[in-house]
This record gives sequence, structure tokens and C-alpha cells, in this order.
Amino acid sequence: MKFSGLFTLALATAAIATPAKRADSAADIIDNISAQVDKFDAAVSAYSGGDPQKTLDASDELIKVIKSSVEQVNSGPELSNSDALALTSPVQDLTDKVEGVVDKVISAKSEVVKAGAGGKVK
Repeated sequence: MKFSGLFTLALATAAIATPAKRADSAADIIDNISAQVDKFDAAVSAYSGGDPQKTLDASDELIKVIKSSVEQVNSGPELSNSDALALTSPVQDLTDKVEGVVDKVISAKSEVVKAGAGGKVK
């Protein structure tokens, strides 16, 4: 039984691609993105038609945070395989959160188009 557990862990570790880099804690970077996704989610949820500027501003801010986070990761030290493996759950949680927001954006599409801002969506 111990062997199968170690073998599974070895396979999971080997499956991780080239180590990523980080500046701050990778978990902190994911948390920052997640917090901004929450703000964007709130803006999308509050939008019910009319001027979509608050939603667009929240979208722009999310894009800035993501770009800044990518720069932090790329300029930081390499992430060990064990640290990368520990991030699978936070990354999956963030992925689920983003998928939920994307569904809300799709639902709001017709209202954004009615407001004449369909071309502003990035």
C-alpha cells in the first residue's frame, strides 16, 4: 500500500511541467487574482442594463491584476515541484470561480449589447 502511494506521488510530481517562477508566495498571487475575480463578479452581478462602465472598469482592473501577477511569477524564483503540487487545489478553486463569472458575463451579453458596449468587452 505504501508503494502505490509513493508511486502515485512520484507520477504526479513527474507530470508537473517545468517549474514556474514566483516573486511573492504563489498562493498569495492566486489569492490576489481571486479577490479581483470576486470584485468583477460583484460588478457583473450588479449589472442589469444601461451604462456598463462599472463592469468594464472591474474587467480592466482584473486584467491589470492578472498581467501584474504573471510578471511577478515570471520575475521570481523558481517554484519547487512540491510547491507547485500544493497549488493544484487553489488553482482549481480559482478556475471554478472564473467559470462562474464567465457564465454570468455570457448571461449579461444581451444587456451589454443593448447598451451599445458590445465592442468594448475584452
